[in-house]
Amino acid sequence: MSHGPSRHQTTTIQALMSLLKGYIGTGILAMPKAFSDSGYVFGVAGTVVIGLLCNCCIHMLVEINELFCSKPDEPPFDYEELAQVSFENGPKGVRKYANLSKTILVICLFLTQLGFCCAYALFVAKNLLQFAINIEIGNWNEGDIKMFLVILLPVMIALNFIKSIRHLAMGSTFANVIQLTSLVIIAYNLVTDVPSITERKPIGNKLPQFVSTTVFTYEGITVTMPLYRSMKKRDNFGKRFGVINLAIIFVIILYCTVGFLGYLKYGEDVAASISLSLPNGPLYDAVRLMYALAITLSYPLQMYVAIHLMWPPIRNLLCESQRSELFVGISEYVFRAILVSITFALAAFIPELDLVIELIGAFSCR
Repeated sequence: MSHGPSRHQTTTIQALMSLLKGYIGTGILAMPKAFSDSGYVFGVAGTVVIGLLCNCCIHMLVEINELFCSKPDEPPFDYEELAQVSFENGPKGVRKYANLSKTILVICLFLTQLGFCCAYALFVAKNLLQFAINIEIGNWNEGDIKMFLVILLPVMIALNFIKSIRHLAMGSTFANVIQLTSLVIIAYNLVTDVPSITERKPIGNKLPQFVSTTVFTYEGITVTMPLYRSMKKRDNFGKRFGVINLAIIFVIILYCTVGFLGYLKYGEDVAASISLSLPNGPLYDAVRLMYALAITLSYPLQMYVAIHLMWPPIRNLLCESQRSELFVGISEYVFRAILVSITFALAAFIPELDLVIELIGAFSCR
């Protein structure tokens, strides 16, 4: 089985930044709501367990890749190729399902990534709308979310015309700085005037919603194979103090901290995104704007996976029909624009962020 070439262009630091960017998306701001569903005891324990399971799965993907890619100069398999080759080398009874497994995995990953992008689009639109309302730009109200999605759509389409994951990684590094700055300000709010922990539930009664939301937050798993394929030094990805472990340790601590403190501060009244629970004022309006910018820069990295899955077979069909290179090139840009438009249309159809996050998390359990 032949698989496509992989360009060695991403450094270890860029890969770490991109993986962190994949993890620290909209989901982290939903963790206080998740803790309100689970209670603070189960919230901390569940976040750690789900994170470790996620980390274990990533290591298994890397180890299986290394097992089948015996030659050092051989490019690693991607998700769909890895599924196919695993079935081809598995027990005799499952080998005939190799092609089917590849197709199913492509469809599942594609739909999952579209779901993540829907949540990203809705998050950005809601925070920009709240920002505009607070500083009184125009005559906006909370029912104008669809109009903000329309305004945001051309920007997202333009960003998704960027094809290089290396350039996306550079944007991710900038987005990480913005997000960390925003999180520091949010943390300051969460540790001031904190109620007693006795006012909060140790164990909640909405555990399925908690699991769905928390699974959603660990969305970075879907960008691991593209990052692994693009790295200059792949040995730094899966080693003990490599990209995977450093990222997951940092992320678990961050998720638990934000979830616990956010629930402790706002209790059962916490919004689907903690940024929407923050008080009005210039500082917190700046946080909403900065986080919206960071997620805008993160959206193309999540969409990259969906495009990477679906465009190659479409391109092959166009090439087989002897279309010109110009036609194929234009078709790719049209395809990218259509995918982005689909996610925005879905976000407009279900404009409730908590419902979108729980729905995606429930169907993306991996």
